[in-house]
Amino acid sequence: MRTSFSSIGGYSAAYSPSVARFSGQGKPKQPEPGDVFFAAGKRHRRSANAQGSRSWMKTALWGLLLLNGAAAAHPSANRGRSDLSTLDATQILKCPPFIPTNHSLFTPEVYPDAPPLPSIPTPGKAQSEADITAQLSKSFALRFNEDPKAAQEAVKLFDDPQLKSQVPNPSLRGALVFLQGTPAESAIEVVKNGTFARVDFANFGKKNIVAAIEPDLSGAGKPKLLFNDRYQNEDFRQFAPLWVHETKHQDKVDSAREERISRAMATLIYGLAIAEDPTLAQAGTELSRKQNTEFKARLDSRDPDGNLRLFTSQGNVYPGCAPGKELANYGAAFTQIGPDTANGTLGDSSPGNEALRRDLERITGLSLDHADFDALTEQNLDTHQVALSPEQLVSAGANALQLNTTCEQAPFSYPPDGTATSGASRTIQAPGAFRALAYLGKKLMEMTFGTTA
Repeated sequence: MRTSFSSIGGYSAAYSPSVARFSGQGKPKQPEPGDVFFAAGKRHRRSANAQGSRSWMKTALWGLLLLNGAAAAHPSANRGRSDLSTLDATQILKCPPFIPTNHSLFTPEVYPDAPPLPSIPTPGKAQSEADITAQLSKSFALRFNEDPKAAQEAVKLFDDPQLKSQVPNPSLRGALVFLQGTPAESAIEVVKNGTFARVDFANFGKKNIVAAIEPDLSGAGKPKLLFNDRYQNEDFRQFAPLWVHETKHQDKVDSAREERISRAMATLIYGLAIAEDPTLAQAGTELSRKQNTEFKARLDSRDPDGNLRLFTSQGNVYPGCAPGKELANYGAAFTQIGPDTANGTLGDSSPGNEALRRDLERITGLSLDHADFDALTEQNLDTHQVALSPEQLVSAGANALQLNTTCEQAPFSYPPDGTATSGASRTIQAPGAFRALAYLGKKLMEMTFGTTA
């Protein structure tokens, strides 16, 4: 079934009509004018008194400069740190939605000065089995760092005969095995249990679909799970969240909540993947940029205490985005739950399954033996999130998505037509500590050498 972030360039995951939309939250604030240090075109001459007082002023300015430098070195003032404490990360997550410093990691539907998405399939060639095995070994060594034996056993799953017969394509099988040791590893058992008649890549034509479940036309056989061959040369780990989503659909009944819950769980696994390896988010490929854009909405849907939520945020989760692309929170990307959803074809809720319950327990920390795709499950997912630690969330945002994780921010804004007129117009106001640092440094240069504006 398809839910879509497609109106912001996100991926879609099935054939039926989209149940996604975007609600406005008000325009982002305009950036503050840049500080004007010097009168234009004039060279500043100093009087004898000014020259005489320059020494003590320089000493004071150097002292302030050093103090500002120390303040800027605090973890909350840096874009990327790997040595954050839990306390530091928790404080950072209390900030408003983070400002992107590199729009090219996202889709041009949200940030129009980002490069266009390619009109051709992902170039290159698919990873070999040897390359996939090497990457799995690296990932599991990190994930099971205190249990080398568990890491070795996880790698062996890639060559499991049963999985090979069910998922012959190495990239898709590698993505499934990659879920071992994550809150969504139940997908592996779903496949082993023979849920799908076939799992493979397929030609979806021009449809904006990445993966889809294709029911058996007779109604008696098992469904197929198909992935768009347009993306077959992507890093195999990009398919892991799609496995999480699609393996939640195990019957013929779907619902709006089933879509939103499945997507909300899947994008957490993408966050875990890019927290482990930030370069995965920085590949610049079509699928990576679409998943970055969706995960940013998930990451920046936080309450004032820094807790990850579905229906709460402290502002537009795409600060500085194109007009009309503002989003109040992650949940607002989907149409309202109700009989009007997708032209009345989807109900409010639908039956759950074992994969939902096991994943939900790991993500929320709650015991949910009878969970369905309903309002209660959605509420539990909204108010309980223990799958990713504060440090992992901040790492995914700061290191992988290159977000400015400071609280004092003034987002770049586009002109009313939603386009950036030039590279120079894409100025993101520096946080206060850095503006002060720049000011002090420039004043010091003026006092020492004289300055021409």
